[in-house]
Amino acid sequence: MDSTNEKHRLLTIGIVLAVLTLVIAFVPEADAKGKSTKSGKGGSAKAFVPKKGKLFAGVSDTGQTSDYKEFQKASGAHPSVMQSFEAWGYVPKEALGRWEQTHTRGMLSLSTGRCWGCSPLISTRSIAQGEDDGYILTLAQALAKRKAPTYIRLFPEMNGFWNGYSAFHGNGEKRDPEHSTANFKKAWQRFVLITRGGKTKSIDKQLKKLDMPKIKGKTKRKLAKPKVAFAWVPQAQGAPNVPGNQPADYFPGYRFVDWVGADIYSKFPSLDGLNSIYKQYRKRPFLIGEWAPWGVDSPGFVNSLFDWVEKHKRTRMAIYYQGFGEGPANEFELSDYPKSRTALRHRLNSNKYAPYTPENEKGKRGKGKRR
Repeated sequence: MDSTNEKHRLLTIGIVLAVLTLVIAFVPEADAKGKSTKSGKGGSAKAFVPKKGKLFAGVSDTGQTSDYKEFQKASGAHPSVMQSFEAWGYVPKEALGRWEQTHTRGMLSLSTGRCWGCSPLISTRSIAQGEDDGYILTLAQALAKRKAPTYIRLFPEMNGFWNGYSAFHGNGEKRDPEHSTANFKKAWQRFVLITRGGKTKSIDKQLKKLDMPKIKGKTKRKLAKPKVAFAWVPQAQGAPNVPGNQPADYFPGYRFVDWVGADIYSKFPSLDGLNSIYKQYRKRPFLIGEWAPWGVDSPGFVNSLFDWVEKHKRTRMAIYYQGFGEGPANEFELSDYPKSRTALRHRLNSNKYAPYTPENEKGKRGKGKRR
């Protein structure tokens, strides 16, 4: 064989092997199902799922660290995630502090209204048109300073009429065009693109392709890139249950979603609803955004739900909703449901549930003691 040809052949093989090595090196880390834990283009786009074989159990934030500790004591476990409910325009410095105090990973559930059923502070069209980009930029900067991952449950239960960003009234009539599903999807996309950060010019270019104006206000050439993952959590069926108000009508596209989920309560214990969302949106990890006993002490509900969670392998997180306030006005306090509490205590003390997220594990293992 000619030595020159042999050299060319070996050189070609070497180049091919080098390219393959680079390709393999940049393949995203896979989850337990062998699918990428990255969620797509346009920013960090990581879901921040638990380690293989583990799940996160969380609890809602009442505004009082003492309530978290009471739940921890009642459940006999350390919930690894705390979900804080906040309204548009507010940078939740106090909630960030509670996440630090409780050694939990934060989840921000962001609404455009200050309460259940309250009028929206801003329309989805106004968000889509960049009329309050300043808030998005300020919030992103605050989350970037934390350095730890944060989940953002953006505009949850969007197909429920009680939310100002829903496109429908409770009687089945459409709201004004300012609150259309088209504007909802654009508002979501804009929020995600700006919050994920990166080069301003690139973000503006992506906004233009989506038929939205560039970022408004003074910005740096490169925006901060917080560690954020966005959770899209609709009602399994619309309320009102009419055409145009179903989950798919509000879906902004996988590129802008890192988690998919649904809510469930013992008062409306529809596992069929969970199955519907789970099966329809297969490309993302799944979470239970809110769950709780409601009105009746039902350990059977708790066990059925956790059986479902553990059987459906893309499900990686479940957040208990403990309401606000005390006494008869709050129907979600775990202490009001002793049998359900015992059932939950048994489930959370399984090794399946990680008591801490990775950034909170160091030096806290002794405090996460199971009972």
